[in-house]
Amino acid sequence: MKGRFLWRKKMAVGWLTIQLIIDLMVCLDIDISLTPFTNTLSIRRLVFNGHLRNRIEVVYIDIIAATIVPAMQYYSRISESV
Repeated sequence: MKGRFLWRKKMAVGWLTIQLIIDLMVCLDIDISLTPFTNTLSIRRLVFNGHLRNRIEVVYIDIIAATIVPAMQYYSRISESV
């Protein structure tokens, strides 16, 4: 069991490079593929102030591809009540 844990730890360290960690530091939100629930906090925090579109920087976690990347996401207001 101990050897198995060490193998996973080594994999994680190799997978998260220093540059990726630096790139992810500017991201405030997390978006996990396969679930819309991680977008709710980001969307509720947006303030449009007359703008039709807002941009946020997120840590995008793709479950299928097993990747973590910084990503820009754009949200548009489609009505005053939404």
